[in-house]
Amino acid sequence: MKKRILSLMRAILLAVSITAGMPIPAKASWCSSFSGWSQSYDLSNKSPGEKLAAVAVAQDGKSQSQMGYGAPWCAYFIMDCAELAGVSSAVPHASNGITTTLRDAILANGGYQVGYGDAQPGDIVTIRWDGSKGVDHVEIVYKVSGGVVYTVGGNYISGSKHMVKVRSKSSSSWLKSRILGVYRPNYSSTPSVPIGKTSKPTVSVDGQNVTVSWTYEGSGTGIAVHLVQEPWAWADIKYTQVVSPSTTSCTFSDVRPGYYQAFTIAQPNEAHVQSQWTEFTVQEPHTTHEKGEFRYSGSDHPHYNYYACSVCGEEFTDGSTTPNNSCSQCHPEHVKGEFKYTASEHPHYNYYACTVCGVEFTDNSTATDYSCSQCHPEHIWDAGIVVIPPKADTTGLKLYTCTVCGAARTETIPATGSATPEPDPIPQPDPSPVTFIDVPADAYFADAVSWAVNNDITSGIGSGCFGPDMSCTRGQMVVFLWKSQGQPEPASTENPFADVKESDYFYKAVLWAAQNNISAGTDETHFSPNLKCTRAQAVTF
Repeated sequence: MKKRILSLMRAILLAVSITAGMPIPAKASWCSSFSGWSQSYDLSNKSPGEKLAAVAVAQDGKSQSQMGYGAPWCAYFIMDCAELAGVSSAVPHASNGITTTLRDAILANGGYQVGYGDAQPGDIVTIRWDGSKGVDHVEIVYKVSGGVVYTVGGNYISGSKHMVKVRSKSSSSWLKSRILGVYRPNYSSTPSVPIGKTSKPTVSVDGQNVTVSWTYEGSGTGIAVHLVQEPWAWADIKYTQVVSPSTTSCTFSDVRPGYYQAFTIAQPNEAHVQSQWTEFTVQEPHTTHEKGEFRYSGSDHPHYNYYACSVCGEEFTDGSTTPNNSCSQCHPEHVKGEFKYTASEHPHYNYYACTVCGVEFTDNSTATDYSCSQCHPEHIWDAGIVVIPPKADTTGLKLYTCTVCGAARTETIPATGSATPEPDPIPQPDPSPVTFIDVPADAYFADAVSWAVNNDITSGIGSGCFGPDMSCTRGQMVVFLWKSQGQPEPASTENPFADVKESDYFYKAVLWAAQNNISAGTDETHFSPNLKCTRAQAVTF
């Protein structure tokens, strides 16, 4: 029985649609069934756009369940109206019911955007329903009269109901302010080509003066330039200028503070296309800049700091400066810091790091380089000391030292050639001389080394070496003297030196030397046993 009733209803609906001039499809693309749709429309003697509008208006007041939809359905409603009106070629079935997908499908099919003032039946309007900046609702223009645009759309929410609703866009300021664009589907296989086309404009703001620039292609009669204040709406145009096609920019003066979008329209109106918009802000007028982000310091002295005004974005200086170390006025001369090096060329200037800029510079002081022939052209020898006294039948040896660089040379002392009484004998080395790798047999100190080692005064440094060119410490020197005297015990264990401990190898030698006025400390409480012993200290000991 139910199947018969449904079949009878389909037959009745089909008959009505034939009378109206267009058959109802056996199956819709998006709604579950056309059975709840009103067929009280006449498509005869109407343009394609008027047919689409007629089908939509006939559904005014229908609920979501009557229309056969389950999901948000404003875009589905338009596509199904297009199917009933026979204009699916102009308003194609998009891949889904997303509003922007339908808009893009219309554009891809040869449709184009027109101005709000040029709307006509069959155009599609995109709306930002929930107050965001994006498109989330679409409707159909069904009538334009006396500057008033009337639309019809599905999924209108009234209380808890979702329904089809016819509205006047001039009487509903809330909805009027939310229209984002008007799009004309390609209802003809050879749609009219817009006469001119403008690029997305660029905008520069200087206080309350706004300059809009663009490029233009075509042969139209002019270009309309619009500034629309938020919310992004054709119906809320605040400033307009119409200029010739050869003009590429125009300036609006005394623009009120606020958030805007600028766009251009190529004229004439019956074939124009809206450009993309550019958003910008006109700030409240202000007499004093508010310091925001730091931008740069000036290159010229004084080096003023520049900031971006947090209100208008203009760069300004607050009068503060930043020293520039490369500036001769900020940094007229270097300040001597860490010593770096002495030049190898004569004169040997000393170089330092500047504590201000880090550059290495010389203060014109010099250092003496004893290896330099100009600093030290010749040695200046001292009086020399006899290292090995001569005997009647053997030569002696005398050592000279340069008083400038410390270089040494020796001189042979001839044998005395007489049997006159000799001075106190100088200790002689053991008949079997000690051999070290670094002590040649003919070295001026070879006998002295053998004598010192054989008398237990000193020893080598290991690995068969004596280290004749190594320097001695004060501690080592007094040990040599102490051992040469037979290692006598100190007269007292009283120790005035804080840096000499009983466990040190030089402990007794230091006490003995101090008690016998052979050596004193470097001050009253320190002997400084680990300091190098100078030649002057050695001969004094």
